[in-house]
Amino acid sequence: MGEADDTRRPGFDYWVTHKGQGKYFDTTFNVNGNQEVVRGYYTERVTDLALDWVAKRQSDSPFLLIVGHKAPHGPFVPEERYVASYDDIDVPYPTSAFDLATKPRWIVDRLRTWHGIYGPLYGFRDDYPDER
Repeated sequence: MGEADDTRRPGFDYWVTHKGQGKYFDTTFNVNGNQEVVRGYYTERVTDLALDWVAKRQSDSPFLLIVGHKAPHGPFVPEERYVASYDDIDVPYPTSAFDLATKPRWIVDRLRTWHGIYGPLYGFRDDYPDER
């Protein structure tokens, strides 16, 4: 909801949010106005909070549930049981990643930036120096 703001947004009857992007483990959430440290791995805990809310609903009326996960935000930290999930799998770049002749200039310019595939994102290039 915002780097420094976890306040309620208009239109929500119930909300669970946090400041910034949260943490992978033991995130402090604003749960309907109360600060609460939710112990455990973010993806599992936020999913549990959503499922609990759905299970406790006292109405058959339509509703909107928005669930956002930390997992797609770096630095990427998997839950311990998934740490080695892809150790034996080769995940090559798609051929299109290197076929730059027909790509817009901004794509080429971003290759070595923070979000580019050759960028310094969390030191991954140190472990996987596969620039072509």
